[in-house]
Parts: sequence; structure tokens; C-alpha cells
Amino acid sequence: MSESRSNRTIRSKPVPSQREVDEALAAVMANTRHRDRRLNPLEVAQKIEFARRALGSLQIVAERTILSYEMIRQIHSALKCTDRVKKLVTSGHLSSFDILHRLSKLSSGDQDTIADAVVSGEVDSDDVRGLVGLRRETPSVPMRDLVARITGSKNIKHYIAYFSVPPNWSDAVRLRRSFEKALGQNAIVSVNLKGCLGTLTMNAEGRKRLQEQARKKAITKRQFIDHIVAKGTRPNG
Repeated sequence: MSESRSNRTIRSKPVPSQREVDEALAAVMANTRHRDRRLNPLEVAQKIEFARRALGSLQIVAERTILSYEMIRQIHSALKCTDRVKKLVTSGHLSSFDILHRLSKLSSGDQDTIADAVVSGEVDSDDVRGLVGLRRETPSVPMRDLVARITGSKNIKHYIAYFSVPPNWSDAVRLRRSFEKALGQNAIVSVNLKGCLGTLTMNAEGRKRLQEQARKKAITKRQFIDHIVAKGTRPNG
């Protein structure tokens, strides 16, 4: 009896035809560039999910579409967005793959707050990237306050420096403390890590102090930053 039910259950979920899979893959390939896109980002993500279910993995979808796995993964992440964000996508108010990918990393409340700010024109894609970093560093601050912080600093010049961190290092908070200790707490805007690449954002005072400290030690600014990173990523550093 149970076997009969099981067979009926399997038959109730028809296997996609090769044509359906090919059409889904073609739709993904044709809708990855904004200017050529006929489907909205959520529809593209749904096509990827359809192909993933049929083929077995996002990696295979990437290979079949001749797109990078990272691109496929990021577009697919739009499915993790809240219902409110998805409605803004279907209504045409949100159309950026990058913004949706970054929103998918956040809680539902944070997603909705930032999405509203994007739609109202308060923040753009770069700001959303900064807000995700701020959220990691300040998990208890209301997102609305972080949005206000970002928008309030738009007319303030920021200076960005890039650096490398050891593999599997992910403690941006600890590394930020090292930069604050070396350059001053009010000099650092943010410290973000992605893989082995780190981004240090400073205000004008931070840049000035970086130049002064490097000059005192008779080394380049790059060498000074590398010195801070090496110290900050050492065990008990």
C-alpha cells in the first residue's frame, strides 16, 4: 500500500523535459545583462532554480550556461529575499542583481529597510555594500540608523586602501580594532573582508594619520597597512 502511494507521489512530480531545461538555461543566458534583460531578476533566479532541480546543482547550471558559478550563485540568492523585496522586484522598483544578492545576506527587517531606502533614492548599490559591512560590525544598531549614517556621510570624502589577509581569516571586527589603535577610532569608516581581500575605508583624518605614521617609520603607506594587518591577524595579536 505504502509502495503504491510512493509511486503515485513520484508520478505527481513530472520530470522536466530536455526542451524545458534548455529553455530555462537559454533564458538565464539571455537575461544576465541589464540592457538586454526581458525577465526581472526574480524570474531569472527562478529559471536558475528550475534548472538546478533538473540538473542537480548550481555548478552544473553554470557550466551549461557558460557563466561563472559565482554569478549564478549570486543571481540565485534573490530567492532568499523577503516577500516585500520580491514585490519591489516584480513591480520594477528593484532590478539590480548586486543589490538583491547583498540584501539576501541580511535579516528580513534589514532587507525591507534597505530596499525602501533604495527605492526612495536614499542609497545606491555602493551604499548597500557598505551597509552590509556595517551590519557585520554593529549587529545591534537599528538598520534605519545605519542608513542615516551612510547617507549623512555621502558628502564626506573617504579614502580606500586594499590589503591581503591570511586564508580563512574573517574577523573584521578584530582587524578594525587594530586599525583604530594605530590611526585613531574616529579615523576609520569601515573594515570589510571578502575572501583574502580586505578593504579599509578612512576619512580625511585617517588618511592624514596614515601618511604621518608611515613617514615617521620611513616606510610606505602600503607597508604600514601591511604591518597593522600582520599584527592584527597574529594569534593574540
